[in-house]
Amino acid sequence: MARLTVDDLEKDIERPEPFEFVARSGKVFTFPHPKGLHYSVWSNLHERRGIAEHLKAVLGDQYDDFVALPEVDGFLMEKILDAYEDHYGIGSRGESQGSSESSTGTVTR
Repeated sequence: MARLTVDDLEKDIERPEPFEFVARSGKVFTFPHPKGLHYSVWSNLHERRGIAEHLKAVLGDQYDDFVALPEVDGFLMEKILDAYEDHYGIGSRGESQGSSESSTGTVTR
């Protein structure tokens, strides 16, 4: 019988450093890699088409504070999302660079 444990599997997983955005106020917002979210959230991200739904899933409890920032307009949000995707090596269609996966949970703009 083949048996894998969580410890066996996790030892080979390389988790990237988190992506952070610092607001003018100094508040830090952490954008985790979509695959770092709990499976129940991650598995549904590909169904979320809008930026707001994606950000709610990724930012969690930080979402309301983030969208209340006066400096976050469409121009800045586009730059933040570009940097987020670049940091994690995620394509704009939600695919990891060099991967055929399409459910990593990035925003289609």
